[in-house]
Amino acid sequence: MVQREGRWHAHTYEGFRPVACDVVGFFRPHLRGGVGKHEQSGADKALPAIVLAVVTAVGSVGKVRLPLLRLILRAAPSDRSEAALQRQAVTQAGAALQPDEVLVVDAGFGVAVLLTEGVTRFVARVARHFTARRNVLPAYKGRGRRAAYGERVRPVPRPHKGQTIAATPPDATARWVVAGRLIQAQIGDHLVLSTAKPGAPAFRCGVMHDPRYQEPLV
Repeated sequence: MVQREGRWHAHTYEGFRPVACDVVGFFRPHLRGGVGKHEQSGADKALPAIVLAVVTAVGSVGKVRLPLLRLILRAAPSDRSEAALQRQAVTQAGAALQPDEVLVVDAGFGVAVLLTEGVTRFVARVARHFTARRNVLPAYKGRGRRAAYGERVRPVPRPHKGQTIAATPPDATARWVVAGRLIQAQIGDHLVLSTAKPGAPAFRCGVMHDPRYQEPLV
């Protein structure tokens, strides 16, 4: 109905339309039966809640951003874990993506579930300590056992026992301007999960620096 009215327009970036997926909780501390748990930032712990997975197309009506509901799911009675609900949502959302749509998730999902469930186009926020591996084996040094995994890639430097582990040099860099701000990015290309061997589904990792924020977005 909303689309037929012709007032809602999907957002488009470089020819791709974002489709957002997230897990939300309606907190009901005194409700009994059929209630799961969801992390509450103010309490810094998981609290009793009715947990739903929501998938929306991202767009606007006029100048007002309006998510257009595409899918809403509740955890199965047999497994009320958020992990199971995330997998279910990602599977259904990924299967319904149009060729010009990209699934967008936050750090609560993780790249592994997207790759496991076969989502081919996605953007996922990850933690700053995220690591990956090269999708090729390192050259054999002539001694010892040959490597079974690619070299580890650290997009961002991290402290460890009073010292700093340097970030892996990027494969490419990029710059663009948003609302007068210069955004800079370091890009790691053709990577696999840190637990995966070469030949596994590959992805790209970008570390974006926005002058509005002290920490980069990975």
